Amino acid sequence: MKRLLVLIIVLTPILLLSFPIDDFNYHTPNNSISPYSAGLGGINLTSARDNLAFYDNPALLKAVRQMTFTATFSIPNKEIATNNLLNAKILTNDSKFKAFGIQAQNIGFLYYELANDRFDKKEELERTYQDYTLRSIGLSIADTASTKLNWGLSLRYLNGRLVYLKEAQQDSVYTVSEFIDSNANGYATDIGVYGKQFGFYYGFVVHDLFSKIYWNGYANTRIHTRGSFSAELRSNNTSFTSSVTSLWNIHETPIFTQSINYSKRVGNPNRPQDFSLRMGATSTDYKSSENIMFSFGTSYMIRMLRVDLAMQTKGLKINTAQYIFSLSAGA
Repeated sequence: MKRLLVLIIVLTPILLLSFPIDDFNYHTPNNSISPYSAGLGGINLTSARDNLAFYDNPALLKAVRQMTFTATFSIPNKEIATNNLLNAKILTNDSKFKAFGIQAQNIGFLYYELANDRFDKKEELERTYQDYTLRSIGLSIADTASTKLNWGLSLRYLNGRLVYLKEAQQDSVYTVSEFIDSNANGYATDIGVYGKQFGFYYGFVVHDLFSKIYWNGYANTRIHTRGSFSAELRSNNTSFTSSVTSLWNIHETPIFTQSINYSKRVGNPNRPQDFSLRMGATSTDYKSSENIMFSFGTSYMIRMLRVDLAMQTKGLKINTAQYIFSLSAGA
């Protein structure tokens, strides 16, 4: 028994070093699954206008007034011309499913992809193939008692798979030097609060406070815990938000976000239409435009249907922008 324990202690660091996935940091501003949140800079802890607001802050479910069904899609083609952003044919052909959510007052369900990483690269004497997916299926709830300070909780089940192959070339023949085919199961939790004080709306969330990913044949891993805080000032049609997010580590450089949202109800009073525009700037220091991720978003809603679209670009470089859009139906 003692020999077995010693063997496990010795082999565990070796397994961790050889495991190809070494960064489990998913809830970042540039990886949002909600176009509304993405348009605000990738973080939304205070606005229930977002049909997937409970992804960022489950406490916002307390402010939801109707049931909505939302599907979001990312656009992997980063060379879409600006004048084609609203071209339905291009968006449909190039889009890739990202998430599906249902929300109602105090409760929400969400399925989304935390990671979907595929590559096949070849170097001079080596080639590597990797196919890594990790999905999240979760239920979120918000409290029903408090009127000033609301809290929310998300419980998520994780499921995924990693296929990793590394081959080395010897005399024009490739031989397998490393191969991994492992399934993953796990869990994660998010805890958030939302309230109003001194004329400001505020939200505080800790994502992946408790998490664990169990790999078949490899050491267990955790998702990095990330804490975020936002304060929002609202007027009739406009809101200003300032946010900060960071890993649960005092040595981690915080990421700051400043955003503005403008909403307007237009059209026939009997058939109102809602239109909104959003802009955000996210950075660790704001010293130059190259260090800033700029975000732009828009929403249009008529009756029970709504479309959200967002673009995120670093340094205002359109050719490297990330696009995401969603389609929602409300009951």
